[in-house]
Amino acid sequence: MREKKLLLAKMEQVASASNCVIYGKYPCVDCDEEEAIKHPVGMESFIIHLPYAVSPVVIPAQVAVKWHNDVIQSLEDQTMAKGDFLLVSAPKAGTHLAWEIMSMLANGKATYSTEPKHLTWCEFLPFPEILRQGEMRPRIINTHRSLSQLPPNFRLNSTKTVACMRNPKDVLVSFYYHMRNGVPKVNGEFIKFDDMFDFLLRSKYVPFGRTLDHYADIWDNYRDDPNTLIIFFEDIKENPTQTIRLIAEHMEISASEDLIARIAMAIDISVMREGKYCTERQFRHRYGENATLYRKGEIGDWKNHFSCQQNIEFDNIFNLWNSDRRIPFRFEPSLPSPHSYVHKLLEHSLGWRERITSRDSKIH
Repeated sequence: MREKKLLLAKMEQVASASNCVIYGKYPCVDCDEEEAIKHPVGMESFIIHLPYAVSPVVIPAQVAVKWHNDVIQSLEDQTMAKGDFLLVSAPKAGTHLAWEIMSMLANGKATYSTEPKHLTWCEFLPFPEILRQGEMRPRIINTHRSLSQLPPNFRLNSTKTVACMRNPKDVLVSFYYHMRNGVPKVNGEFIKFDDMFDFLLRSKYVPFGRTLDHYADIWDNYRDDPNTLIIFFEDIKENPTQTIRLIAEHMEISASEDLIARIAMAIDISVMREGKYCTERQFRHRYGENATLYRKGEIGDWKNHFSCQQNIEFDNIFNLWNSDRRIPFRFEPSLPSPHSYVHKLLEHSLGWRERITSRDSKIH
């Protein structure tokens, strides 16, 4: 309780100092009364109801206190530029991998973007500011909101959209590690997985919304939309060239087999961790030495965290939710680890890894 009061006081202080406009405008909650779930320390969120959205937009207070303008409201009268692409993904569902793939395809080069992903993230900057940022054209606009939570006129009829999904057990584990590094320690310790499990699984007010709600919106409303392509994180990992080729075709970009092969090498998690070193360094500076954007990127890591009882609880909710949808999630690897193959390719790529890493470090 003491940690909660100290955190709220600190947030008020930060909001006041930064002239945050969101305080007092939208309700901030620290519990889900309907589900009788108390939010863990640091998981407070603002709840924003929009007239066209079935479910409210949930913005974590840790993000919102840094807003100088109402980022959500800034989208209301905006429309994406012709030729820009949209990436829609729940947090920790493969957003960074998909964004890098789309950026490389758009630029025609298997090199990491010189502009950070958050400069085109709809929940980070007011949209007019996004349109003024950087030089990358076309832009890869990205959001953690579901498509139905975006203003009806935001996408053009011709906007090519990619929606990335990942099995929700691995998302829960990855999201736990992502969030725990951004909130204060309790009695000098990181918040425990068991203390986050029920909140992440059941609460309607998980930061950016429940993963299953996000997936339901995409699958139920947009899987037959010719301008929306649904991809899976597991396919990026296990069938990268096929998945990259599919994305390129959807974006209507002509990509050579050599470019596709090089992008497949570039998005290997261990290579990205080195090649995006400066992005990682900035993230750790902001959220602490244990924070990382590229932790493991594995399929099936949930087995190292879920107890038998937690797995049963999750399956009971998930199986009911997915009984009619039958979304083909994969909770375990279906292929041997590709790392050895990728690294053999890299060893024979004439210093490709070194060139990428050196280039990225110089840019940043």
